[in-house]
Amino acid sequence: MDWNSMDKILEGLKSLTKESKPVIIGMGNDINADDGIGPYIIRELGDTKFFITLDVGMLPENFTKKIAEMCPTHIIILDAAMIDGEPGTVEIVESATVDEHIFTTHHIPISYTIQRLKAMCGAEVIIIGIKPKILDTGEPMTPAVLEAGKNIVQFFKELDENLYSG
Repeated sequence: MDWNSMDKILEGLKSLTKESKPVIIGMGNDINADDGIGPYIIRELGDTKFFITLDVGMLPENFTKKIAEMCPTHIIILDAAMIDGEPGTVEIVESATVDEHIFTTHHIPISYTIQRLKAMCGAEVIIIGIKPKILDTGEPMTPAVLEAGKNIVQFFKELDENLYSG
């Protein structure tokens, strides 16, 4: 992940404070190569001190009530996204254009789920998209996407320590 991507993510997360209650959700399907990047990041993050993490797989709409009950101030969505750049590129995806970049394997557009979450709990939603290379069933995650995932894990672990400890 290059510094430009890191700066954009930091800009997207600038409203996080020690008083925030953020939830990080990983979306995607582990058996479809790079589409599994969201759940991979959640697994690798493990338990954190500051962030609540949740793997929603391919059905984020099934978790809206559970997420809303957590009363988060921020919801950070991690998923493969059809964005510009090489595979492994990381970008903030704007809510207004999310359906153009993040495809779903179910019938409800992700924009609807995001609108519902905002209405239910008033949280700020930040979408972090990772450019996939391969989405074929049964294929492993590609090295560039895996490397981006590892960098995102490290980024959030450091942010977790900084926001928790002070």
